[in-house]
Amino acid sequence: MARSQAREGLLGSWQRVPADLSDVPISALWAHRIDTHTGEVSLRMLWGHSMDQATVNPYFFSRRTRYVYFDQSYSGDPMVHCPAQAFTRLDTVTGEAQHYYPGPRCFCEELIFAPGPNAQTVEDDGYLMGMVFDASKSRSCLVVLDAADFSKGPLTTIWLQHRIPRGLHGHFCPEVFGPRQS
Repeated sequence: MARSQAREGLLGSWQRVPADLSDVPISALWAHRIDTHTGEVSLRMLWGHSMDQATVNPYFFSRRTRYVYFDQSYSGDPMVHCPAQAFTRLDTVTGEAQHYYPGPRCFCEELIFAPGPNAQTVEDDGYLMGMVFDASKSRSCLVVLDAADFSKGPLTTIWLQHRIPRGLHGHFCPEVFGPRQS
């Protein structure tokens, strides 16, 4: 680690954080294809709007994927970065995007893919789980979306009695890893 990184932290200095998030460049979604015979790399932009924290069915890691799920800014201007306020399902073959927008003062966290029973062969067999903070209620909820169809909205919404502080990453485990219950 460089000396300046050690002084400023791993992610650099936070002294220059912009007061206006519209000054922050957007994150876009790109596909990278590597020809293993020639070594040639090709790039294709899949989603040019402000988005973050993309995920896919974990059984399809390292494979050609059709469906990508992510949270996205919902400011009305796709080129302006702002906190995530929608969940998106993108079909990378057709370009069709389905969105779930929970409301004007709701902020979305990273989606986690929970595989369904046929997820090893059916790419969109599963569920996407994501936390949403509703600022108007000062409460958080967990929404569960069908990986095959976001247009129906949540299959269920589980409201908590309090808010969950904004996080950065999460994972789904089919088993509980903690103290054994008797």
